[in-house]
Amino acid sequence: KLTHAKLLIREQRYDEAFELLEKTPLKTENAEAGLLMANALFLSTAEGAPDTETLQQAVETNPGDMSLWLQLASQKVVSSQYAEAMDALLHIFKTDKNYREGLAGLCLRAIFTLLGNDDPAVKEYRQHMLDA
Repeated sequence: KLTHAKLLIREQRYDEAFELLEKTPLKTENAEAGLLMANALFLSTAEGAPDTETLQQAVETNPGDMSLWLQLASQKVVSSQYAEAMDALLHIFKTDKNYREGLAGLCLRAIFTLLGNDDPAVKEYRQHMLDA
């Protein structure tokens, strides 16, 4: 399934890759599967999302709409603005840990994997998750 998901991502078929990975139990057990799933989600979500400025205004106006926060996080990730992405994901995690079956936590852990355990931001955000 991981190889098939990688191929789908390479072909820019992000929604299909996400759906395939979402069905696998590996997503929470295997860092690579979680990272692939999160990447597919970020790319798919960012592709159809408004620009960052519009999303920033939208979350300020409607802070309870987790889908807007996810769109903002996705835009930030594809722009390599990881701290801002983690802020948005942490907002979702603290507000509703079970949003889309714990998706915010999975995405945060994927960013941690991407940045590496020694990154100071990873240590900081891991602690925020524990405190939530």
